[in-house]
Amino acid sequence: MTGATTPLGLGLVGCGGFGAFLLDAVAGLPGLRPVAVADPDPERAGALGQRHAVPALAGLDDLLAREESSRVPCSSSRTGPSPFLTPDRVRRRAVCRG
Repeated sequence: MTGATTPLGLGLVGCGGFGAFLLDAVAGLPGLRPVAVADPDPERAGALGQRHAVPALAGLDDLLAREESSRVPCSSSRTGPSPFLTPDRVRRRAVCRG
């Protein structure tokens, strides 16, 4: 395969400790491009968004509305698995850690 490929747009739901760890770990990988973060806590989302120079959003619907979000990892340790990621709501591949 030759030529450049378009990086996958990575949107993150859950900006707590594990979410921040995940985004920090993958942000520099070739082929991935962080595009936005989302968390119900605006301070947490804002801090992580600023650190990675991406928009901080309030929730999953805002994140999924962004066309460049081709992958959406979700981190939710205090609320359990992510029940909001049902097939009828998610049009892109979601990777979740409950």
